[in-house]
Amino acid sequence: MATRRALALLPFLFAFACAPDYAGMPPVDGTDPVPTGRAHLEVVGASSIQVEAGGAVEIELRYLDANDAIVPEALIDLSVEGDAAVGSLAAMTAQTDGEGVAVATLRTEAEGTVDVVASANEADPARATVTVRPMVFGTLGVTVSYMGSRPLTGAELGLFVNASCEDLARAVPSPATVRSVGIGSRTELDGLALDVPMALYALGIDGADRVAAETCTDVTMTEPNREVNVPLSDVAVRVRGPYATVETFDVTDGFPSGLDTVLDIAGGLGSADPAAWLVDLVANHPSTPSWLRTALGSTFTRSLVASLLGDVLEEIHLPTEIADTIRFGADVNAAFAGLTLDGVLTFSDPDEYGVAMGVHAIQRVRLPLSDGTEAQHNYETPPSADTVVTFGDRIDLDEHALPIAFGDLVETILRETLLSRLPGAPATMGELVGSYFDCEAIAARLGTGTTASLAEAACTVGVTMLEGRVDGAIRSLWDYDTLNLSGSADLVDSDQDYDLDQIADGEAHARWTNESDQLEFDGTFTGSSMNDPELVHPIRERMTGLE
Repeated sequence: MATRRALALLPFLFAFACAPDYAGMPPVDGTDPVPTGRAHLEVVGASSIQVEAGGAVEIELRYLDANDAIVPEALIDLSVEGDAAVGSLAAMTAQTDGEGVAVATLRTEAEGTVDVVASANEADPARATVTVRPMVFGTLGVTVSYMGSRPLTGAELGLFVNASCEDLARAVPSPATVRSVGIGSRTELDGLALDVPMALYALGIDGADRVAAETCTDVTMTEPNREVNVPLSDVAVRVRGPYATVETFDVTDGFPSGLDTVLDIAGGLGSADPAAWLVDLVANHPSTPSWLRTALGSTFTRSLVASLLGDVLEEIHLPTEIADTIRFGADVNAAFAGLTLDGVLTFSDPDEYGVAMGVHAIQRVRLPLSDGTEAQHNYETPPSADTVVTFGDRIDLDEHALPIAFGDLVETILRETLLSRLPGAPATMGELVGSYFDCEAIAARLGTGTTASLAEAACTVGVTMLEGRVDGAIRSLWDYDTLNLSGSADLVDSDQDYDLDQIADGEAHARWTNESDQLEFDGTFTGSSMNDPELVHPIRERMTGLE
């Protein structure tokens, strides 16, 4: 089951304390920065190294061009300056790998100090000072402790010689020793040189084999035996944006008369007897000529006229055309009952007050249809707006104004996602009404007589009335020219990898405004991370396979 992460402490959690950031860590060579604009070599890790005589030390060197880009597969010249009796190089050249790193190996033989110098073409050289001392070794007793609540199953230790925790925050060399240990258990690391700086990195591993806690401790052995306790701290929960957002609204209730008219007409066309619906509309509407209203005032006459008009509609339209028109009415109701806005929410890391600046863009409108399928409209240029995101027990999106006119949205939905599915793809609802109640074709089939004359008159008056009503209704909806969106939701770590990757259980609020009125609707707000990779901890990556 997904684990909800309390977000009230997020500003604290985004600080890694002494632990390094997971992001890329630019290396330094321990000396003054190299001037920009020149190719140069640099030492990865500390540039002052202490080792014991009789062993070997590996020095990693990185080659960067004038733009600080790595130079792979390049040859580096190596040399030793100082007393040749102190040590010698295993090779006088080294080649950089795909990450621009080459390794120089110095074999130490006697006490003293030498410099290992790396040079290449016209690049500024790098220099590492190696101090060789008589061999004196000690034993370090290590106990890994943990007071948190994450389900740790064990820990992994890495000992980095001639390095500090600050060095590891910049670049990670190969560890000298790697060991798996139990939480609360003691282990011994033998054969450690005295007076040599070391960094001891501990990783707490959970049941899913993920790094759940970590710590780094600087250690220098000054006596043959030393004990250290290494307390693990939980890795910070990370926000994994940007997020794909989904906001869904039922907008069939509470709309102005303009949309009610659209829904009423769609419902009439989609009714079981569109002819009777049209005749009743004409008979009861105050704009209908008085003589026609009087004639249709009789229930019996009205029934005859509707029956005749219905028979002719069945003659001039194929059964599939009638079925499509009926489906259109159901589609309109279904679409506006589940109008969904798909977008992207991007925001910066929260500050110490739990506040971040964000941008919310709407990329498409999705609409459920009556047959269970879905239609959608994609914005070529997604409308967007800046917003403020506040982190607490939930995330809150401040109201932000998007340039989406309600009339444009309704016309787009009708034209591109609903009307386009009908035979002939009418461009407007007025055109649909006129093509379905084709009064000229109807008149040609009605014949003569009072009932036929009334049916023709009802068709002509009704179509003119409907076309005017629907056009005016949609024009009125354009006055609501701004969509104001806001929302609140949980951020959830759904896969328990210490990344907040899901927006869940959210409420959205939509408010369209014009100069004097507004339309308000409540809906749902969900989403998911668009950037939730399975991260490899940089320390663990170096430690893997070296146990």
